[in-house]
Amino acid sequence: MSTNSTGNHVGVLGVSEPPKVTRGRFDLLWDGFLPERAQLGERPIVALNHPRTFRKHTETLNGSWDQVFEVNLADVPKNSERKRKFNDFGLDDYLPLADVRGTWIAGDVEPDPAVVAETQANVAAAASPYARLMEVTVNRGKEFNGTDSDNPSLSENDEGEVERYVKAHSDWDYYLRNGWQLAPIASHDNHAANWGAGHSSRTAVIAEQLDHASIIAALGDRAVFASEDEDLEIRLYADDRIRAGQTMETLSNSLELRVLLADPTFDGEFDVTVFFGTVGKSSVQAVTTRTIPGGQWQTIDVALPETGKHFVYLEIHEAEPNRMAWTAPIFVTKR
Repeated sequence: MSTNSTGNHVGVLGVSEPPKVTRGRFDLLWDGFLPERAQLGERPIVALNHPRTFRKHTETLNGSWDQVFEVNLADVPKNSERKRKFNDFGLDDYLPLADVRGTWIAGDVEPDPAVVAETQANVAAAASPYARLMEVTVNRGKEFNGTDSDNPSLSENDEGEVERYVKAHSDWDYYLRNGWQLAPIASHDNHAANWGAGHSSRTAVIAEQLDHASIIAALGDRAVFASEDEDLEIRLYADDRIRAGQTMETLSNSLELRVLLADPTFDGEFDVTVFFGTVGKSSVQAVTTRTIPGGQWQTIDVALPETGKHFVYLEIHEAEPNRMAWTAPIFVTKR
């Protein structure tokens, strides 16, 4: 549903017909089509596709990214790009931004982060029954049209150095901080019929069975992780009972994570970094890094320093093949 220029693409799963919604009208999607399908007994699930919230290269104002602050939008050189700002996934369809966005586009008023944060909370509340997934890897579907199983996250820069480019610590972190409860996925966006072959990246789904109903149920429960590796397996629990992707409440000042990693084609150790964030805060922090062996359950303790809504997820790195993965967050309310 939708287009890049009118608020970006989303994938809608678990429904028997496509969304009959005017492109760009996410309010009609979140508040109309999706609840109507749910009332009919279906389980609609939405994936936020190829997010592009912030500039990759900050020295230019050109590009199809969505948000910039401390800049007058009249300074954006291309009018077509200026008109697309602050509209991703329905941001322009909800108050208070809907009332003032026109003055930002015209250049009369500079964008206000507080208005965006308040609006994001309102969109997240409307979308929360359905939005479950967000792409964190890049697609490069037009480039990878063979069967070489390339890692789309890696590419050479102008100096000939290999760089990794993903959306985990930009767009995904940003949406998590703004109250969206989203698990990471890796997509291909194939422009050739090489499904499962041209890219090494995978969305892993932890399901009861390999059938449609089980897969849809797992996606709806955020029982997934995003990986640049075809056969990496990850299990993550908090306090031995809450699976990655689930929510929990606690009075404790710490969280015990239990993790199991396995890869039949990788016999080295895994570098594991724990990322911790709080809804409403300005950043997500790497709070600890451990090197752990595969095939064994490991325990990692994470401090819960304050009350509020938090999230914790793991970033895993296989050094020799230089491939990474990201678990679904565990969403923790500290009382």
